[in-house]
Amino acid sequence: MRHVIFTMLLAVLLVSCATTKTQLPTDNVDELLGVAWINPEYDRYIGKVVWNDDGTFDTYNKSSDKDVRTQHEYILKEKWMEPNGSIFIKIIWTIITPRYVLLRISPDRSFYEYVDHPKEFLSEIDPKYPKYKIYYRQK
Repeated sequence: MRHVIFTMLLAVLLVSCATTKTQLPTDNVDELLGVAWINPEYDRYIGKVVWNDDGTFDTYNKSSDKDVRTQHEYILKEKWMEPNGSIFIKIIWTIITPRYVLLRISPDRSFYEYVDHPKEFLSEIDPKYPKYKIYYRQK
């Protein structure tokens, strides 16, 4: 009987450790810097995004554009890593009005996806959500 209880407790501990997120410093978005993020499907609006370390990001109309369309400010609120290596970032950015953004960078850092909301951070990133977007690391 003690063996069964011990095994159950060990399983609970292992599961809780495997699902624990690791908080990361909120003074940078280094995982996004130094590269352009593109999605040609969005070329009619914002086809390319470049993140800057000064709390701004640049948007471009098309993924192939060289000239910045607009620059916007962001405030990093929270950042953590999931056990699978994905990095989640909560950001408030201003494009006309403030938006609450939940962003996930893939474990291999090849893409990021996000959802934004006008009043609060959403709890998950759902591709079916109307404000869902995905950008790929430009090669």
